[in-house]
Amino acid sequence: MHLLVTLLDLPRRVPGGHGPGGPSVPGGASSHWVLPIMGLFFLLAMVAVVVLIVMAVTRRPRGVQGGVVAASAGNPVISELELRYARGEISREDFLQRRADLTGSPPPLPPAAPANPSPPAEPQG
Repeated sequence: MHLLVTLLDLPRRVPGGHGPGGPSVPGGASSHWVLPIMGLFFLLAMVAVVVLIVMAVTRRPRGVQGGVVAASAGNPVISELELRYARGEISREDFLQRRADLTGSPPPLPPAAPANPSPPAEPQG
């Protein structure tokens, strides 16, 4: 305990020292520049923390497209369905219907038929 009191009282015992709050280095050197620099480092640290939090919140995870996670990203069932379609084991309509059933999204609408189909050309003979 005596050592702690001695260390805390050390600035007053240094020759030329002026105690706490004043210069304690012989020759009159001042330490008034320390607090502004510490404040600047603290401010930079706070800005860095805020930037990291904003980046963590706004960053999208891999596989996100347009705010929705891609259906096949991490889903082995959808991946298998895509493989079967790619190998030609199922038709396009069957693929679209099964994918819609598995993902819970409505199947895409079929392409619209032409409004006025032209009659087939008659063979000339």
